[in-house]
Amino acid sequence: MDAATVARDGFRGLMNGKPLVISGLRNWLLAESLRVTPRRLVTAVSRKLLE
Repeated sequence: MDAATVARDGFRGLMNGKPLVISGLRNWLLAESLRVTPRRLVTAVSRKLLE
């Protein structure tokens, strides 16, 4: 996503009193998938990405 869109979404969230704003459907889906994915799998994938 481009920075202007993310900034606009963040500003709207700030003005509406939201403590967290996730910009974009794909980013939202990724964030939500972490809630249902087993923690071991999330940890393993995170480790691989950071190496």
